[in-house]
Amino acid sequence: MIEHLLNSTVDIQRRTVARDALGGMTESFATIATADTRMQVLTAQETNDYSREGETITHRAYFSYGTDIAARDRLLFDGKTYIVRSVENPDYENRFLAVSVEFQG
Repeated sequence: MIEHLLNSTVDIQRRTVARDALGGMTESFATIATADTRMQVLTAQETNDYSREGETITHRAYFSYGTDIAARDRLLFDGKTYIVRSVENPDYENRFLAVSVEFQG
């Protein structure tokens, strides 16, 4: 339903943890999907509102409903990395996903 608005592509990465040779844990991220998206920078007011709630949200990304994405995933967009903070199904209508993300660099 919103596919015509999804004007960019991102790689979605999910955290994996494995034991290393010394018995310690190593963390890495593996790309699980490439998806169409629309990325929007939040306004200063929206950023301040989230800061008051204890969250750091810098952008909102929109995806087709059913996209495999979860909190703590990583998005690679235009050479930059974003951390997924929350995934919402607005009004529970199963039309699209609104994803709050934090720019990491």
